[in-house]
Parts: sequence; structure tokens; C-alpha cells
Amino acid sequence: MTPLTKDAILELPPYDGVTLNDIVVVNHKDQADEALRFLSQQRYVGFDTESIPARYRRGKMLGPSIIQFATRDRAFLISTGFFFGMKTARAILTDANILKVGFGLSSDITGLQTHFDIEIENVEDLSLTVKDKIKAKSMISAQTVVGLILNKRLSKQEQTSNWGKSRLSEAQILYAANDAHAAFSVKRALSE
Repeated sequence: MTPLTKDAILELPPYDGVTLNDIVVVNHKDQADEALRFLSQQRYVGFDTESIPARYRRGKMLGPSIIQFATRDRAFLISTGFFFGMKTARAILTDANILKVGFGLSSDITGLQTHFDIEIENVEDLSLTVKDKIKAKSMISAQTVVGLILNKRLSKQEQTSNWGKSRLSEAQILYAANDAHAAFSVKRALSE
């Protein structure tokens, strides 16, 4: 197994993870409580964060703006500005019994530690796992991991959009949820 070229990735069929009906944008205490109940029962969850790109930061807080969790059939997006949502996110991130899996997680972990004083327990960076598996010399991207393991193309189109908006677009919601969902799917494939 060798890393894919950018051209080879572009030729893959698109990653078709969760749909809008499978995603909960956590805006209410009841949703935060339900997310905590559901996620607490999982062995592992896909995990990622989105931060406001520099060009949109004027007057906005630094650090992650959105925290994403995903399972086989559901995804939860939590704004770091929502108190009850952050209680849920903190509980999941610090739970040593739940493995959090994602891609290139060092900046996500650093951002959550620095800005929210969250010490994340039990994390697996799938970029490193697959890098070691294929004996690559340098870090490999989420797109490459998804291409190699799932034979799909993960879109990164919304990556640099404004994650500090009060209402995310449908494209942002799908992008964020499927970044975490792709991590869950890769972990499941590697575990089979």
C-alpha cells in the first residue's frame, strides 16, 4: 500500500458518509444531554475540530469553534461557544473509556488544551496509524488515508470557510460531520 497522488484521489468516488438527517447541530441543553447519553455508550467515536481561519478572526476568539463527534449512523456538531454543548464535549473528550479517532489531531488537541483546558484522554491519530502501516516517511493527509483505506475521495472544500458564523451552511454541516464520520469509518475498516 503506497500513498495516493492528488490526481489518483480526484478520480476516486466521493465519500458518502452521513446525511443532514443524521447530523445534530447541538443548540439546546436537551440535545447536549442526548449527545452525552448516546456518545457515552460508544467504544470509539470519530472526532475533529474546525477553527476560524485567520481571514475571519477579527474580533473572534481563537481556538476551535466547532467540535465534531461521529458514530456509524450519527454525528454531533458542538459550538465551543455553547456552555451545555461544551460540558458534553468535555465529558466525552476526557472519558478514557471512549477512544477518539481522527486525522492529524495534534493541532486539534493543542487548541482544546490551550483555549479550553481540556486534557483529552484515549486518542488515536489515524494519519499516524496508517503512516506507520504503510511505512511512509512523512505525515499523510486525511484525504490520502480515506483514499487508501476506504477507496473514496474526502472533500476538503469547506475547510477554510468561516467556522465562526452563528449559523453554519448545509455544506459546512456536512463537511464537518463527514470529517469525523470518515475517521470513524476508517477505524472500523482497520478493525475488521
